[in-house]
Amino acid sequence: MSGMSQWYENLEHRQIVKHFWKLIQANAGLVRITLPGMGTMNDLSPAFVFETFASLPRLQELDLMWAVFDIPTILNTVPQLRRLGANSPKGRYSMNQTFVNLLSLDLQTNIRVIHKVVSLSPKFLSVKSLQIVNSSRTQDRYAALLVGQLPNLVVIRTPTLFADMQKALWKHCYNLDEIHSVNAWSVDAWRRRRVEDACGGQE
Repeated sequence: MSGMSQWYENLEHRQIVKHFWKLIQANAGLVRITLPGMGTMNDLSPAFVFETFASLPRLQELDLMWAVFDIPTILNTVPQLRRLGANSPKGRYSMNQTFVNLLSLDLQTNIRVIHKVVSLSPKFLSVKSLQIVNSSRTQDRYAALLVGQLPNLVVIRTPTLFADMQKALWKHCYNLDEIHSVNAWSVDAWRRRRVEDACGGQE
């Protein structure tokens, strides 16, 4: 691709991004936003992005898989979120607030992301659904630490379940009821354990 062609393509992308945000600003009642996969999306001022999100009081689902904005700032800006998809290794990962509205967390696989989100997980006690877009043995330990701090988890989605995460799910996620994975375990063991505990409690 020639330099001129690249310049026109970048200009076109910037125009698309500009119109995208104008549409968002003109629709304060938006409930769900998915940012398009364009590198120019990351050229925007974070302050502008967060100010725009803060102006959407009904926003409940936000997919930022293709953009890099730090998770703590997103959640502090839009505390009413019920679902967040994120790929954000940057930012200061500390928060005082517990996000009781957040029910679903989707993470683009990145050891830095998983490692940092582990430090936030006590703030996510309401999360019932977790998706890790890719999985690997190298990050299994961090993924296990994360699910180990999500006691109300009901649904897990990940391409492959490795040993550490499997053990953590069994030990910490008593209410697990759905596993979506290539090597998916049956959730029958979890269901059977709950039934046995319920029957034992009636004796």
